[in-house]
Amino acid sequence: MIYGVSKAADYATFNNGETLLWVGIGVLMAVIYVIYDWRRQHQTVLPLNLFKHGQFAVASSGLFLANIAIMGPMLILPLFFQSFRHFTAIQAALAMMPQGIGMLVTRPLIGKWIDRFGAKRVVLLSLAVALIGSVPLMLMTDQTSMVWIALILFVRGISVGGINLPLTSDAYLGIPERQLAEAGVGINIIENVGSSFGSALIATIVATIGLGNHGTVQQQLAGFHAGFLVSVIVLLLLIGPALKLSQKK
Repeated sequence: MIYGVSKAADYATFNNGETLLWVGIGVLMAVIYVIYDWRRQHQTVLPLNLFKHGQFAVASSGLFLANIAIMGPMLILPLFFQSFRHFTAIQAALAMMPQGIGMLVTRPLIGKWIDRFGAKRVVLLSLAVALIGSVPLMLMTDQTSMVWIALILFVRGISVGGINLPLTSDAYLGIPERQLAEAGVGINIIENVGSSFGSALIATIVATIGLGNHGTVQQQLAGFHAGFLVSVIVLLLLIGPALKLSQKK
């Protein structure tokens, strides 16, 4: 399915034979796995009866959305710097450092906040911070000051740990001890699929709207803005699962 989505960039549209073929095959394989899991009575790598546990289902959907919203822009931001600032690969990597610093600042505190306030409040607050650090990306141009971009990335980085860590910790609530290993595998699979799908989806949208390397500067900017818009929309969708997370009085 991820390969099919990424092939849309070659045609500048999702309505093409290769995308429809590979996404269709992916959907078919998912259906086959559901049948396989049922016939094996959930004795599989990822038992689907895990999703009967409310917190696991909520946290898993949240992690999937979170990885789309977080990892997608992390792929296209270096491309933005290379395309419009003419940075080298190393310079583009250095330009991303403020986001990493923001992640380091809050990560030691996230566990204490979860214990004190519960996952729900931490995720909702982090989502508000993430939106503050993501909406300005939709307005960024080739003339935007690097100081402002660095500040935006720092704010965005602050929110990352506050979204992923509470969702991960909440996913294990109510899981029987015998299924903890399978739950861990499931969480890793969901995070990896979410980040891969998000990267492919957003990169495809950027290439499709920006018409790859053949578009004008304005068209390419519009492509990047559309990619960042997808991230903002997914962050807003994440509010739904966040409201169902655990909280402490």
